[in-house]
Order: sequence, then C-alpha cells, then structure tokens
Amino acid sequence: QPLNRTTEQPNNRTTAQPLNRTTEQPDNRTTARLTAPNRAPNGAQLRHMPMPLISTTILMPFTHRRLTAVRTLRHAWLSVVLLLFTAAPGAAQVLQGAHVLDLMVRALAGADTLRVEQMVVIDDRDIADDPLTLSETLFYAFPGRFRSEAAYQDSHRIHVVDHDRRLTLVDGRPAADPAGPYDRYKDLLLYRTRKDLHRMLLASGVDVELTSLGRLDEQIVHVLGARYPDESASQVWVDRESFLPLRWLHISGEGPEDRVAFIYRQWQKQGEQWYPGQVATYHQKRLIRRIDVRKIEADIALPGDWFDTERLLHSQPPPEMEAEKSPRFYETAPEQDLVRQLIEKNLENELAE
Repeated sequence: QPLNRTTEQPNNRTTAQPLNRTTEQPDNRTTARLTAPNRAPNGAQLRHMPMPLISTTILMPFTHRRLTAVRTLRHAWLSVVLLLFTAAPGAAQVLQGAHVLDLMVRALAGADTLRVEQMVVIDDRDIADDPLTLSETLFYAFPGRFRSEAAYQDSHRIHVVDHDRRLTLVDGRPAADPAGPYDRYKDLLLYRTRKDLHRMLLASGVDVELTSLGRLDEQIVHVLGARYPDESASQVWVDRESFLPLRWLHISGEGPEDRVAFIYRQWQKQGEQWYPGQVATYHQKRLIRRIDVRKIEADIALPGDWFDTERLLHSQPPPEMEAEKSPRFYETAPEQDLVRQLIEKNLENELAE
C-alpha cells in the first residue's frame, strides 16, 4: 500500500475511496453518483470528476441511442430489400433467353425414348354437348422424332414428326393438315439442344431475346417473348426453380384474338426423365381439351421406321370410296384440330346411318 508521507504507514484512506479535496476524507456522495452512468451529472459533480470520466459519463447515453438508431435503420433497409426480391418478380435477376433455353433443355433431358399412354378429354361445344374421351399412345425418340396413335370408335389416326417432316394419317389416308395447332404441346418436349429449341420457337413467333419475370399462381417464372404481364405476343413461361415449361401461349398471325395456350401441370419423373402428368389446352381462354397421362415408360426399344414419313406415306393402300364418304374430313382447313377431325368424322357417319 502507499505510505503516509508523515508516518510512513499505509494510507488506507487513499486506496479505499477518493478523497474530498477540502477535508481529505472519503467523498461517499461522489462515489455513489458515479455508479449510475446513465444519469447526467450536475455542475457540482462535474467539478469534482476527472476529465476522462466526465466525457464518458456525458456521451454514453447519446452514443447508445445513436447506435440503436443505426441498427434499427439497417434492419429496416434489409427488410425492404428482401421484400423487393421475394415479392416483386421484376426485382430478381432476369436471365437471358438463350441461358433459360439451355437450362430448360438440360432439365428435360434424360431418357432416349418414351412411351406415354394418355386419355384425351374433348370439351368443345362446337363438336358435342357433352365431353368426349379418346385414348392415345405417344412414342418419343429424342431428339426430334415423335409418333402418336389415337383411336375413337372405328377410326384410327397416326401422327408422325421426323424433325422438320410431319405426316398425319386417318384410317390410312393423309390429312390435309399434317400438324394441327392443338397437337403442338409436345413440341416443347421434343428437342435436346438449345439451337433446335430456339429455332422452333422462332418459327412459332416467340422472340426468345425478350425476357422478363412473371408469376403463375404461386410460382415465379421466366417469360420468354414478352414483358410480363403483356400477353399480346407468343410466349413461353418456364419455372424459375426447375426450368420446366409451365405455359406456352401461341398467338396466330391471323389475329391477336386467335390464341391457343398450353398449360403443363403435375410434372413427374420417370427414371431420369421429367414429363407433365396433365396438359390443358385453352382456345380463346376457354378450356377445350385436357390430357391426363396414365402410364410412362422410359428407354424402351422403338422401331426406327415408325418415324419414317416417306415409308408410311407410300405403304398405305390407295384411297377408294372413302374420300367420297366424308370429303369435309379429308379436305380440312390448316388450322383445324386433327383429333377434332377424327371425332367429327365419326359423328358424320353416325348421322348418315
């Protein structure tokens, strides 16, 4: 302990408490007040306080409040940024169209071949008052080859795609339109390279270079071909997370009101291959056709000549009296649905009987 200058004995008062300048006795009042730093000292107290202690005592409440305000402001700003990125689709990152197509092709790749059994429900009042159902089997040979076989009562329809060549046979006779607008839903699923998919979409009127972000129900999507929510142009909507197609809007060149939309739902995985479990077709914003998938088989053996359009065309027997039986069915307008033709032909035959 420090010594008393006169007696050379330990000075207990100096080490225990601060001294009063006038009486050299412990100033207990000053010590008690200094134990409450959040309470601003008065003038008398400041005169008896060391300068460092004065600065700390005065500035502490103001510094604490300032730091609290800064933290609150920072938390509020982060909340606003997160809200913009999660609630507003336009605030998130917009990918280029070519990049979206590349990721979409990768997501759809998997099997080399597919066999799909499905039921097609036609709900078109122009054909019948009640919905009609027919069975259809699809065969995919990736990339770019496709075959469908549909049966309705006594009629049989074969539709074949071999890259750029298309052929449709109804009861062995070529149809006037080899590709109806309602059969185009499978075109998004056929290709395995970005180049081929890009070329197909450009031919369908989709400006792939124009991209934006939109929302379909609760899902955020990449919109190719338009600025969301503009629907005056043909466009494809791709899920932002899975990069699987969810919607394809095709607008005819004959008029902006002539539009067909395909909605792809219930995506399921067979092996390594993704495929939609349901495809809904809308014409003029009215549901006219629904496809429900019953069975999917991946990587099965398929004969190569099944997709040879020239061989199929020349292997059919020559037409005889069937052309006179229903000329309307075989001389259809290019925009007419081929499945619809199949149903109309049977209805005409029933009326004739």
